[in-house]
Amino acid sequence: MKHFGRKNKASNGHELELLERWIDELREESLTKPVVVEGKKDSEALEKFGIHTDQLHKTHNSLNERVEMLAQNKECILLLDLDKVGRRLHARLKGDLQHAGVRVNSRFRNFLLTRTRLRFIEGIDTYMKNLGFR
Repeated sequence: MKHFGRKNKASNGHELELLERWIDELREESLTKPVVVEGKKDSEALEKFGIHTDQLHKTHNSLNERVEMLAQNKECILLLDLDKVGRRLHARLKGDLQHAGVRVNSRFRNFLLTRTRLRFIEGIDTYMKNLGFR
């Protein structure tokens, strides 16, 4: 019989291991590609793991101006929240950036969506601590 709800320690350990690898890969790729997050709290959460980001709402620029700035890159990583607002924003940005000739990397976001219960980037440090991260 399957138990739903709380995960056991073994699955927590496995998920934590996957997340640690995810962070290492994201940190590595962030050295050469901008990582786009929604706001300051998202950026601060990832900076705790040594990942530098480009906040969408960092300035008072419009979304079109932000796309123009990001279009100077060949590729960027979109790591927007996994809630309804984040999904809409991700779809719009992805389309606009691809139209501008930028390769959009959603692999890191898709990992969170399919392999974790995390839905808000700003909560990644707490989420990992709850899994047993020191």
